[in-house]
Amino acid sequence: MLERAKKGMWNGGIVPYGYKKENKKLVINPKEAEIVRLIYETYTSTGSLFQVYEKLKQKEIKDRQGKIFSKGAIYYILRNIVYAGKLKYGGSIYQGIHKPIISEDLFNLAQRIPKKKSEN
Repeated sequence: MLERAKKGMWNGGIVPYGYKKENKKLVINPKEAEIVRLIYETYTSTGSLFQVYEKLKQKEIKDRQGKIFSKGAIYYILRNIVYAGKLKYGGSIYQGIHKPIISEDLFNLAQRIPKKKSEN
């Protein structure tokens, strides 16, 4: 599994929201990817997980199970480096062979927001 990760191959498990699995590879699901981008853009512009939650609820955007996104699910999306085209395995980060949904800069910006909040 480490060798697969080093090659940038996804190691299985629950397919991250925004992707689908084809031939054991992650492929962008265009409809879900738009929602992932909306989550990152709203979060980086407002700095608020609650405002992301409210926006999705207001627009009646639902998860794969047809439910309103939980704050925990949104938080998980905001922390998952897979959206920047990378994979995490065994505490290390590898370049993935899948296409990113967001830029690495946008991902990094989203990671800095909670740190800024705790410094205030």
